[in-house]
Amino acid sequence: MQEQEAFTLYRLKALAICALLVLHLLLSFTWIPQLYGIWPISVEAPSISLTGFASFLNLFGLLLFFILSGYTLRKKAFNQERYLLQKANKNMWRFFKYYTLLSLIFYLLLSFSEGRFLAFDECTFLVSFYHLWFIVALAGFQLLLFLVQRLNSALIKNLRIPVALPLCIHALGLYGQGGVFLKTPTQLAAATLLSIVVYFFWFLYGFSRPKGPLHLGNRFSLQRLLSCILVLGIYFLAKTALIFSWNFTTFWQLLSSCIDPLTFIAALNISLWLFEVANKKQYAIDSTRLQYFLLRFQLPIYVFQIPLIFVLISIQEIFGCRLFLTEKYNSQVPNWQEAPSTWILFHILLIIFALLMWLLWHFSKQKTPHSKEQGV
Repeated sequence: MQEQEAFTLYRLKALAICALLVLHLLLSFTWIPQLYGIWPISVEAPSISLTGFASFLNLFGLLLFFILSGYTLRKKAFNQERYLLQKANKNMWRFFKYYTLLSLIFYLLLSFSEGRFLAFDECTFLVSFYHLWFIVALAGFQLLLFLVQRLNSALIKNLRIPVALPLCIHALGLYGQGGVFLKTPTQLAAATLLSIVVYFFWFLYGFSRPKGPLHLGNRFSLQRLLSCILVLGIYFLAKTALIFSWNFTTFWQLLSSCIDPLTFIAALNISLWLFEVANKKQYAIDSTRLQYFLLRFQLPIYVFQIPLIFVLISIQEIFGCRLFLTEKYNSQVPNWQEAPSTWILFHILLIIFALLMWLLWHFSKQKTPHSKEQGV
């Protein structure tokens, strides 16, 4: 049973990283102004369907990541006195390393697109954490727990966070940001501080559950599945109402804020049900190989996916696709047409990345993971 639950956790980690990878592919075909800054939009008619799907993946992938990060920290945090501090230092080193590499890559890409070397005052991207903000946030959470542990170890060890607390904090935080999307904290700003608070409470929830935060042993039922599907339907309805500025804005903001965290719970339940089905059908994946693949490749894939997307979009531009930046079009209303070209271009990117991931999985050597921990 413990081995099965451990394998389920690894599959959930893989699911979280896949959700965020697909999210990054979607962003170039959506319209979420004032959220992703200089992200290049590669189509003139962004898709409302893809925009809703992107918001869902952002919600699901990030919450699942922080919950699992908190849970996997717990065991070693109490066996090694300075473990949390060591993890915080390691994550900050990772951030500075990848931040330097990405800054250089983005500088070269933008200089190449302009046909000249950019001046320093043109490098506005340097004030951003890029998509590495989660590493900084995670390091801050780990450092905070370490300080509290030093002051009162028993308080941390006996901490139990009911799921209702992060659910309520999430709803309040989202409502404070307008009820549509949790703003991505790529920069230090008051507007994104609420997002950090929300993610911290989900992280703390995962850390405070010694037997696991996901109730992996509970059997799934048809009634629960239908309830989860209903929640997903209400989620997309509320987001659509806010994006298109339907009447009764306050009502839709309240509904959207309350349904947002419940949507994560619903999607998680559906994922666990699909895992049950896969187990019964014996669609098995070698757990050792999956563990090794995640430990070795998940962070580099996530980090360098963004520059590769920019390169592929630039290639699309060469073949006639218009390219512009969201920061120049925040005041405009997009042309919400489900244009076939939008879907075709998105699926081209999706197929390319799926092929690259399959090749990486296929040619990665099946080894026992190193005893030294490599996860975030």
